[in-house]
Amino acid sequence: MCLRAGLIFDDQASLTQLFKLLRASHPKLQHLGSQDKDVVRVLNSFSSVVDALNTIRNHASVAHPNDKLLDDAEAMLMVNATRTLFHYLNAKV
Repeated sequence: MCLRAGLIFDDQASLTQLFKLLRASHPKLQHLGSQDKDVVRVLNSFSSVVDALNTIRNHASVAHPNDKLLDDAEAMLMVNATRTLFHYLNAKV
């Protein structure tokens, strides 16, 4: 999405950095309606979620060899948080 929007970013940028760039710079994420301030608060909170998801992906999932995986309920929470964010971004941009 950053690339398609023509946003400049480092090739080594983390997922969290890319999400923050997208949120701060994508034209379709600048004016978010009558509750803009609160929607921005939610999206900014998702930056922390994205950062945690990245850590969990690397250290508690089958994406990499790990001895300890998330329990089912926590794994579904991570999946659903990711789906929610992707659904919003796809609908918005």
